[in-house]
Amino acid sequence: KKTRKSYFYDDLGRYEEAIRDTKKALDLAKQIGEIDRIVSAYNNLAISYTKTGDFESAIDAISQVTTNDSLSKYGAASYNNLGDIYKQMGDDQHALFNYQKSIDTYLQKYKYPDLSVEQLMERCQFLDYLMLAIVSKIDFYKYKYDQTGNTSNLDSILNSVKLGDKLLEILRSGSFENMSKLYWREKAHTIYGKGIWAATKIDDMESYFYLMEKNKAILLLENLSETQAQIIGGIPDETVKRGRSLKRKSLDQLEDGMDNYFVYHSFLDSINEVFPKYSNIKQQMK
Repeated sequence: KKTRKSYFYDDLGRYEEAIRDTKKALDLAKQIGEIDRIVSAYNNLAISYTKTGDFESAIDAISQVTTNDSLSKYGAASYNNLGDIYKQMGDDQHALFNYQKSIDTYLQKYKYPDLSVEQLMERCQFLDYLMLAIVSKIDFYKYKYDQTGNTSNLDSILNSVKLGDKLLEILRSGSFENMSKLYWREKAHTIYGKGIWAATKIDDMESYFYLMEKNKAILLLENLSETQAQIIGGIPDETVKRGRSLKRKSLDQLEDGMDNYFVYHSFLDSINEVFPKYSNIKQQMK
């Protein structure tokens, strides 16, 4: 790991000194044979090199982990950092590959290739880091949409949000001593919020209402009002207004013989069945 000096140098922008100090820490970790410290040192080197604009050295440092059979299985964070480097370089193909590789490594797909994603998540020991890896992939697609306006990136955001939703269900139903409820709820708002944003962009009403209800359900477990839930959840006013517009649209379409309105309310009924505690609190708030 980085020494206190290297953190100090890094914070001051004295990256060459940070690199020098981290290399000393790396040599010591190798002598002791502590794999986690070795992996961490290579990642910290890569981060410092990236800040100097030396992408080649940054990639070389992380490659010491990702191409080493004895280290790569511990390198999920390394793949995520490598994705960030390639993103800065404008190499979208390698960036996306490494973001996905990070997720797969946390899930240990290499070890259990025949298990479903849900089964792999149940076995995962690093759910908090897996969540961050999923968010990194979502952020990549949002970055590409902002750059190009290509709506296929919005579909990809929603697909990644669905993966995050599965993970959040496991966190919601489990008990994780190393992760506070506040922490995972904040992460839930991040994932659902980005999904809500993407759904409004492509008028995906089903995904919009589903994610809005999931986001509110988490917040309402705290017995908050719906207005408070929206404020604390960080849902932008523009998005809330857009949701109301979509709901009005469903009513307008009903007059034309379409059944979107009933589809929407059937969906809300299913949410109440899946989240009985949420349903009870909602009834109390009426």
